Amino acid sequence: MERSVNQAWVSAHAGCAVVKTDSGYFLLEAGRKGLPVACSIGQFNNLRSLASDVIQMDAGEFPFPEIQQILEKAWLEQSALDLTLMTLDRDLSSGLRADAARAASQFLATQEVREAVRRRLLGTPLPEEADLEGAPREGVVADLVREAAESRDLVALVDQAWDQAFWKHLSYNERQHLKAICIAEGGFSTLVGTLQTGEAGCFLRWLGRTQGALAEPEVRNRLREWQDAAFRLYMNARLRNNPDLGDEAEAKEVIRDSLEEVELGNLALFSLSKKAEAGVVSHGLVNREVREHNRGGSTTSFRRRLLARIGVGRV
Repeated sequence: MERSVNQAWVSAHAGCAVVKTDSGYFLLEAGRKGLPVACSIGQFNNLRSLASDVIQMDAGEFPFPEIQQILEKAWLEQSALDLTLMTLDRDLSSGLRADAARAASQFLATQEVREAVRRRLLGTPLPEEADLEGAPREGVVADLVREAAESRDLVALVDQAWDQAFWKHLSYNERQHLKAICIAEGGFSTLVGTLQTGEAGCFLRWLGRTQGALAEPEVRNRLREWQDAAFRLYMNARLRNNPDLGDEAEAKEVIRDSLEEVELGNLALFSLSKKAEAGVVSHGLVNREVREHNRGGSTTSFRRRLLARIGVGRV
């Protein structure tokens, strides 16, 4: 597809966009009705140099309705996130934090915005200085903050796994750009949820729905490596922190073999292990299945038995 002559630079933080055309520069602002207004090259340069979240894209034709729509959505989601994070800032007064919670609740009134903020909160670990004790106790902001706080360790683990999977293949800026896309598209929140629940096919279903940059074959291969790295880090953390796993060597055997299985077999073992942790099945069942496989059972029959045990589906 031929690239548009008109190019837009959009910043959710600034709440504005500047479009560069052959005839000059035009400014669009979130929340302002009417046609774009002409602006100077100085305003254009200020936006590009001062706003850290600027993204460039094709602008289409005047009055650039798609850019206005993208800007409004991005600004709404960013404002909701900023106000939510303000409720965790211990340097602000309790009154100001309460005002921020009320304002955030208005922005979070739609499911689309709530999910966008949830994905952002589960894409980066909450900072240690976040004042969770002073956060709202009820309401939509409280629910989002509570989930982010309870998932903090897993979010950090998934973030660490991302760097392990991508650092050799992409530059820092490329890695951060792709990470921002993956967070916005729900990759991080999906993988965190998979680790929490053991729902084996969840991440693969998300991966199958990806589009654009995330759907490129090489990127998808890296995303599968990211998933495996996250499982490995999670299992190793369990070995260190959970004395109920029993014999460590045998537990490591489960982990090693699970990571050697291709996609569904890998996920099936992981899910079975999670169910054992929750007491739904015994840890012995996990070990028996792996030992039977190691005695010579075919990979296909092994996966079929595991999938049947945990209700993942058919091979």
